[in-house]
Amino acid sequence: METERLILRSWVETDAEALFKYASDPDVGPRAGWPPHRSVEESRGIIKSIFGGEGMWALELKATHEPIGCAGYLPASGSNLQIAADEAEVGYWVAKPYWNQGLCTEALREVIGYCFRVKGFKALWGTHFTDNPASGKVMEKCGFTDTGQRQTCPGLSVGSEKEVRVLMMSRVGWERTMHQNEDVFNRLLVRIDEKLAKGPVVVAIDGRCASGKSMLASRLAGVYGCTVFHMDDFFLQPAQRTAQRLAAPGENIDHERFRNEVMIPLSEGKTVQYRKYNCRTQTMEPPVEVKPEKLTVVEGAYSLHRDISGFYDLKIALDVEPDVQRERIAKRNSPAMAERFFSEWIPLEEQYFKAFSIYENVDMVLTTDC
Repeated sequence: METERLILRSWVETDAEALFKYASDPDVGPRAGWPPHRSVEESRGIIKSIFGGEGMWALELKATHEPIGCAGYLPASGSNLQIAADEAEVGYWVAKPYWNQGLCTEALREVIGYCFRVKGFKALWGTHFTDNPASGKVMEKCGFTDTGQRQTCPGLSVGSEKEVRVLMMSRVGWERTMHQNEDVFNRLLVRIDEKLAKGPVVVAIDGRCASGKSMLASRLAGVYGCTVFHMDDFFLQPAQRTAQRLAAPGENIDHERFRNEVMIPLSEGKTVQYRKYNCRTQTMEPPVEVKPEKLTVVEGAYSLHRDISGFYDLKIALDVEPDVQRERIAKRNSPAMAERFFSEWIPLEEQYFKAFSIYENVDMVLTTDC
């Protein structure tokens, strides 16, 4: 499973060092009811005995390819609560350096969808220590409500005597809150299916940052098993970032390389071979080969640059209100990085949207304020 910033995947033994690095922090485990890890070997054993079971996912940060937390569910037989056989209890934690960035919320939403769509649970439950209200806010943002129940959980390794607050979300309630967004998503699926009936389709998902482009692309990949290309992999290398280039609308991306390495061979039905530019290390990664599929999705700002816009069969733009955008960016980034979004990258994007009339020339505009 995948979100905008995370990959939810199975734990493997080679994750032991990263797990120990974060799970040994005394501020992490006790908040979730377990003791800090004491060694890499202990972490490896926990991966084998606990995290290796069904319903437990490592939270791999896309930016670093490192597991930074865990999320999942416990069936009724393993729950700390007295719940029905067709219900489950959810849980999650993230490493301290990544607190207050919305990552737990991102991961929990994906787990919730899996639990209701795939596992068919009738209700989900969650608890948090009453002296850790931040954990409760994560659940509430995802649609959980307070049951009014307060209790202890004797089965916890740490804090078994402490009071926990019990929250719950029913499948019916989740479906109700998802209804509006699902209607929009389903309309998009209909448009894509109509195109696919006539042949291969390439879809562009452009739009403002923090509007959910990566998440939408991930959902489409989950439905169709399609290839997704990310415009983030084609940001300009340092030598390309000249003042003259950045002064022109839409030039904050290497659209020339994307056109030559991806779009042209894709349009000819040939295997695509391209290299991702890693902004964090400022290096080009090894070549990646991608065979053409019936459906291909390109997501990211500048994906509808006029140099490549003619290659698409369906053009989508996501929109978000400025205050919601600002809130999301502030939660996901350090103050210094958020400021770069506000003062540097967003103005460049807005210049591009206006110059190319992006929102006026797409097939669908979807808003993602909720």
